[in-house]
Amino acid sequence: TDIQVNQSKTSDYPQPQPKKSSIFYMKTHKTGSSTLQNILYKLGEKYDYHFIIPRDSSNLFGYAVKKWDIWMVDQAKKLLNQEIDNSKPRILLNHMRFDPSVLNYFPDNNTLKITIIRDPATMFPSVFSHYKKECHAFIAARTLENFLQNPDFFTEKYFKIDQTFSHNNMLYDLGFSKCLKKGYLREEVCKIEDWKNIFHFIFFLERG
Repeated sequence: TDIQVNQSKTSDYPQPQPKKSSIFYMKTHKTGSSTLQNILYKLGEKYDYHFIIPRDSSNLFGYAVKKWDIWMVDQAKKLLNQEIDNSKPRILLNHMRFDPSVLNYFPDNNTLKITIIRDPATMFPSVFSHYKKECHAFIAARTLENFLQNPDFFTEKYFKIDQTFSHNNMLYDLGFSKCLKKGYLREEVCKIEDWKNIFHFIFFLERG
């Protein structure tokens, strides 16, 4: 007796639809964040999200200053001010320095907030390699080995110019002060506790 197997196509079944939540992705530097960003781009394109993007084809929202919204394209400004179709969820995926004011445009009741972080010790060689032609402290040190032999010297010498990269740049991304002195950092560390009240998911690059 022949046995016939009913091979129904997957397309015959209703496809699951994601909850139509807006997405705020706090993208950090040198943490593997671009991989996750690309996944979210595909999600946004597939389900017709409104993308919030920087103006002038930039990849970031005014990173050197805290007021991120002045770097928005006009369409994005209209969107954030609720002047165009609000039936579609919003998605923000580009680099910025975290400013709590951005959350005003992403209400808690319908926004997924995520970020990604990395062990600063494993991240720093990548930061040095990436910014060695831009960061004055790195240019002066010439090599990572030279910098690590006397990091305070190079950091203090170029403190007013670009020391955000020669410290823990990830914390600066997340809104911490660029003046990461030891005593100051103790006062700031309590902000880390706030992350669990802001972000629904915090991804770690390293495996536990």
